[in-house]
Amino acid sequence: MARRLRGFVVALLGLALFACGANTAPPASHQPLYQYTCCQRSDIEQPWQTGQTFTLHWISQPAPGVGTASSRYAVLSAQLVGPYADAASLKKGGAGSQTLRAPDIAADTWQSQDLVSSILLPRDLPPGLYNLSFKVAFQGGNSMGGASIIRVTTNQT
Repeated sequence: MARRLRGFVVALLGLALFACGANTAPPASHQPLYQYTCCQRSDIEQPWQTGQTFTLHWISQPAPGVGTASSRYAVLSAQLVGPYADAASLKKGGAGSQTLRAPDIAADTWQSQDLVSSILLPRDLPPGLYNLSFKVAFQGGNSMGGASIIRVTTNQT
């Protein structure tokens, strides 16, 4: 009986040591799991009226591949510059008379979030085309961004 008990205890200890040994790998460093891009089509395809709040819905997607560890948070920024009479003058890059900025947003790259940037379009804002520029900036200076065109019309009410 003692032999059986000793054999059982030895087997149990061996199993416990094997289980502990299987979990001795170093903890995985956090990788950015989500990336943020601009924006829902409806944000840029519809005309916006003065007096409205322009909303830019950031799109959270799983980040492709496995990269090196980076900061957990990214800063999302957006601004409108204009007005321009037409797309050709906007693309020439001339200075607009109006610059409207959304408050920066801290985005968590380890979990998906529904984030929205907002810019109030003043009632006296001149109508026309506005250059929407947006950027995702990471600690250490890495960033990515882009631009689009927004049409602002005069509110008739």
